[in-house]
Amino acid sequence: MRLIFTIIVLSFIGYILQLITGILIFLEKYTLSPDKITDYVLQKSKIGLLEIIFPHLIFIPAFSFVLLHFLYFIPISKRIIIFSTIIFLSGLLETLSTFFIFLYGSSFSYIKLSAFIFYELGIFTVIFFIIFSFRKYHRF
Repeated sequence: MRLIFTIIVLSFIGYILQLITGILIFLEKYTLSPDKITDYVLQKSKIGLLEIIFPHLIFIPAFSFVLLHFLYFIPISKRIIIFSTIIFLSGLLETLSTFFIFLYGSSFSYIKLSAFIFYELGIFTVIFFIIFSFRKYHRF
């Protein structure tokens, strides 16, 4: 059981490091300004945009999917399932909104910013909810 607990702790340290890295990279590129988001996206070509979007389109839903699967090991309610679905969809929307900014204009930069903030806060909440629930329901 100690080995399983060690693996869980190390994976959650990785999740927290990814969360911090994602926030720092987003702040470096966009500085939480919808105008900076629009300027950054419109400077890219379609090929450059696809080079950014494609890996994120795979990684962000996969990261959410793997992290949210830890919720199966704790007693969950219907609200948690709805919350995890919203987190998954906000990560997907944050990725796709980059392409929507390029195609349809700067109004999608507000959607990108709000989806990013909600996704990161949601992931942060889920990580700590799972950690404290594991401590409460599973004694190692």
